[in-house]
Amino acid sequence: PTVWGLIPSRKGSVRLPGKALRPLLGKPMVDYTLSAALSTPCFAKRWVFSNDPQVNALAKLRGLDIPPFERPEAISQDGVSSFETIRWFLKQFPLRELPDLMVLLQPTSPLRTAED
Repeated sequence: PTVWGLIPSRKGSVRLPGKALRPLLGKPMVDYTLSAALSTPCFAKRWVFSNDPQVNALAKLRGLDIPPFERPEAISQDGVSSFETIRWFLKQFPLRELPDLMVLLQPTSPLRTAED
């Protein structure tokens, strides 16, 4: 089966602005999730879907996939569910390109490892 990993990171945290890029033990919090995705061999694609240019630049530098479309503000607001974000993301691809399985990798869960 084809498996994609999806890391949805949004810029507009209300309670903690810039949360994904805030340092945690010496590196940006989102970098832990990027590393776990890169270390997981089952992913055909490791997508980072963000409206934050700095997160996208870090992801691109690390070798992760950035979609050819931008994350719109409508699904980057506080209160938009992960399900809504995933659904919008997948609708941007032709049906024949979709994976058999999508794995959500929340960037706010930094202590996950590839083994998890």
